[in-house]
Amino acid sequence: MGLGGDDNKEAVAEETATEGGGGGTDAEATLTALKKEYPQLVAVDYTHPSAVLSNMRAYLHTGTDFVMGITVMESHQSSKAGTSDTVITVAETLVGLTGRTSFGVADIVRLRDQSSQRGFGVPEGALDGHAFHTYTLTSPDGSVVVQLQHNVCGRRAYTEDTADTIAFCVEYLLPGRARTG
Repeated sequence: MGLGGDDNKEAVAEETATEGGGGGTDAEATLTALKKEYPQLVAVDYTHPSAVLSNMRAYLHTGTDFVMGITVMESHQSSKAGTSDTVITVAETLVGLTGRTSFGVADIVRLRDQSSQRGFGVPEGALDGHAFHTYTLTSPDGSVVVQLQHNVCGRRAYTEDTADTIAFCVEYLLPGRARTG
């Protein structure tokens, strides 16, 4: 069972069947071998969005538990593909405050080049790993501006969250583990 539970497993399996995917990949062979050696293996996968579905298929086909992380104005390291889901979700929530009736990804300014990122306030040492988001609400006449920012420099926060997630999974989700809480 994947860490998302049976419902997610069925949804991914359905999507796999719809797309005609599945079966016999090198990744599956590797995971099968690792599972034999490490029966309680938990895969940690911070992958490119283009690989998410195929990796999920491999985890599901081999019964491998996994933790997977997949990101107005926003800046991420240049390797970040697509627009941050965080930005989209927060912006959609805030759009009602502006009186606008719609919001789309085209309304988000994405910064991926380092010169723009520096101008946005990203420190030099965080250019290869960061998530900066700024949401700006402006009154119709421009007399009031409200901004909300949340910025992450580096990847330490993500790795610590990943470690906490793995500890939770080992404690509470893996079969045969005693539950202490």
